[in-house]
Amino acid sequence: MNTFADKRIVNLSSLYGEQQNGSLHSIIDFEFPSLIEHQKDVAYVEVGIVSAEIPVSFYTINEYNNTLRIIFNSITFNMELVKGNYNATTLITEIRTKIDLAIVGAAPIEISLNRINGKLVWTNTSAIDDFTLVKAGSSLWYVLGLDDSVATYDANPTITPPFPLNLLGTNNVSIRTNNLATMNYNSRDAGSSNVLADIPVDASPFGILLYKNTSITYNILRVLNVNRFSISMLDDNNNPIDFNNANWTITLALNIHRHRPTLNTRTFSDMLDLKQPKEESEKKIEEPKEEEPKPRPKTLKDLDILTKLRFNN
Repeated sequence: MNTFADKRIVNLSSLYGEQQNGSLHSIIDFEFPSLIEHQKDVAYVEVGIVSAEIPVSFYTINEYNNTLRIIFNSITFNMELVKGNYNATTLITEIRTKIDLAIVGAAPIEISLNRINGKLVWTNTSAIDDFTLVKAGSSLWYVLGLDDSVATYDANPTITPPFPLNLLGTNNVSIRTNNLATMNYNSRDAGSSNVLADIPVDASPFGILLYKNTSITYNILRVLNVNRFSISMLDDNNNPIDFNNANWTITLALNIHRHRPTLNTRTFSDMLDLKQPKEESEKKIEEPKEEEPKPRPKTLKDLDILTKLRFNN
């Protein structure tokens, strides 16, 4: 391949970030100077969640689903339930308490749970009093199993919701980010989104949700310059989760894919040849000189002649 991965680990804790929604701890800003820089050799960047530790400190009945509006004898009453974790029995008790306080006295309304189909049955025991549940202003509507397309329900004499009581609470924690923009898609957002992961809530209330990304799925970023980013924790309806001042931790992995540098194709021997002086063989070849004939050695006959010449003289 023409690229290699420059891998980095980023450890995040809500305790050491900038809180953007107070004690909810679900929108935190983090600053990392030069975390990702747009350099010439950067081809693309991937991000993925390695692990997360998330406290299940959020409530089933919270600020997004704890209001109820009723009309009793043409008078409108708005009630707000105490935030917390409920079962069917404790929820019925809380609703009855709030109705009695609003109407001032014991209202002629009985609320019971059908244990076969899980539906709450509202019964008006008075023949002269009118009782109506009103959707507008009732964020508890979905929890009570009431139809979202119906504006009011009249107790004449009973109200039986079409759906069972829903106390499942938050089923998934959606981890999102702004500057670490990914190329993922989410039907809740009708298109692309910045979701890093949707983590199923499989721990009991007040426990710890331990998440390990065994597949280590990475998401390609749409940006190449990141110095600061935020992490948001949202519920199934895209509302910031209220962690009730509890802190969470997330470990991210960054893969910065860089182009490999271009290498010189010349060999070491080629480079040496460029620096070596010319070999002796490349020097001008001198032609060999002809050797002068050596003097012929004198023989015995020559010596005799010279001897005679000497004595004759």
